[in-house]
Amino acid sequence: MLGNQKNDGQQAVWGNGLKLLCNPNHELVRLAERLDWKAMESRFSPLYSPIGRPSIPIRVMVGLLILAEMRHFSDEDTVKEFCQNIYWQYFCGYETLTWEAPCHPSELGKFRKRIGPEGVEAILGWTIQHHKDHGSVQSQMVVIDSTVQEKNVTTPRDHKLYRKIAETVLSLAATEGVILRRSYRRVIKRQIMKLRTRNFPKAKKQAARATRRLRTIAGALLRDFCRKIRDDRRWVHEELIARMKWILVQNAGGPGHIYSLHEPQVYCMAKGKDRAQYEFGTKVTLAIDPKSGVIVGAMNHARNSHDSHVMSEVSGQIESLTGTRPSIMIGDHGYRDADEQGTLMNDGIRVVTPVDLKRVEKRTSEHRRLRKMVKMRARIEAVIGHLKTDHRLGRNFLHGWLGDEQNVLLAAVGWNIRKLLRFLSEIIQVIGICLSRVTVGTQLEPGF
Repeated sequence: MLGNQKNDGQQAVWGNGLKLLCNPNHELVRLAERLDWKAMESRFSPLYSPIGRPSIPIRVMVGLLILAEMRHFSDEDTVKEFCQNIYWQYFCGYETLTWEAPCHPSELGKFRKRIGPEGVEAILGWTIQHHKDHGSVQSQMVVIDSTVQEKNVTTPRDHKLYRKIAETVLSLAATEGVILRRSYRRVIKRQIMKLRTRNFPKAKKQAARATRRLRTIAGALLRDFCRKIRDDRRWVHEELIARMKWILVQNAGGPGHIYSLHEPQVYCMAKGKDRAQYEFGTKVTLAIDPKSGVIVGAMNHARNSHDSHVMSEVSGQIESLTGTRPSIMIGDHGYRDADEQGTLMNDGIRVVTPVDLKRVEKRTSEHRRLRKMVKMRARIEAVIGHLKTDHRLGRNFLHGWLGDEQNVLLAAVGWNIRKLLRFLSEIIQVIGICLSRVTVGTQLEPGF
């Protein structure tokens, strides 16, 4: 059952009202008063049952998600910060100071699962609408670019996967009460010790033999477990067993290669740099407004598709979030094959890339206009850098494909909200300067 907060407008008798404790000109206070919380409550209220124990209010959960993305906090740190920050409590709709945590940190993960990627996308559209109300977003022209959100996995190696399979089978056997013929724990430990010098030229053959031995051990444990597990319990681990069998027989690389046992959707992308030649995660595409830098589109891709093959999906998301389909999309050389004529088929969207400058005669008005557009493309690079360092896009800690989709959307939400905070702080500074000038003028009047 959906829980509600008591907002009767009266001050507490035995507590201090947050409205009196907080600075009315603080950016979070002004932002809390400007956001349309009723729209979010009406959007997510159908997801709750009409009966049962009252839940945590929607405003509290949405506010905690926004604050966590704004400050680059984990779920545990977000709940701890809430207990000692009165502005966070006021932003989440509390009227009196509380010393108790609003929820357990696991409740934030359950709320993300409840609303799904569609709910997080609705929050992103909610932030874009507030920017449109201030006149800082025009959807006719957008800048797009792609990047990688790395998953929280170690660098994939075959011996790591084989060791993980062996340890997983031993753990499942202990849970299901299956007595295996042999555990191989000491043998696995000895093979891991031999792999410590696998990068030495004289130890490569020894490391290759240890890797093959680990694969043999993992296969023996898995077959022994499959023979002895009860039939009524086999279906519980059927998907995991099929995944482990595929890892034992898969070849190096390929589109169906599994790089992580607990994150099978991760794929490899070549970075082309010496410090990190490859990245393991998922590919995302971002679209921003070139004037204000507001993110108007953020999409996660299930495959490592070419940039030019995902532009129609990105344009559809931009239209659903902003209500207007863009007419010009500015990208880098990766989008040059979107259409030979420079227009997306059946969409009427012009794709501008640096290649277009070579097709136009220099020192003409068209060349100057295209050159100005191409220069705008560099503005998205700074946005991507901030998303990776300040908004948890650099390493994705959310589990599964659901976490991949939600992480990029939540990062975009945190960026747009910080844009709103910066806009409100600039307004407050302008008001303070004007008031100070008025005060100085009134003090100087009697002297004249």
